[in-house]
Amino acid sequence: MSDLPWCIVGDFNDLLAQEDKKGNRPHPNWLCNGFRSAVCDCDLTDIHLEG
Repeated sequence: MSDLPWCIVGDFNDLLAQEDKKGNRPHPNWLCNGFRSAVCDCDLTDIHLEG
């Protein structure tokens, strides 16, 4: 393993929060919570992008 910082990019096909969802049907909160927990456990940071 390297001590250098990593940059992990890609479409994880999941949401960190309901506010990220577009459309009428809400995304299940338990899925958002689980993904957010995994991101936190891995000490990752969300870089907010628009477009």
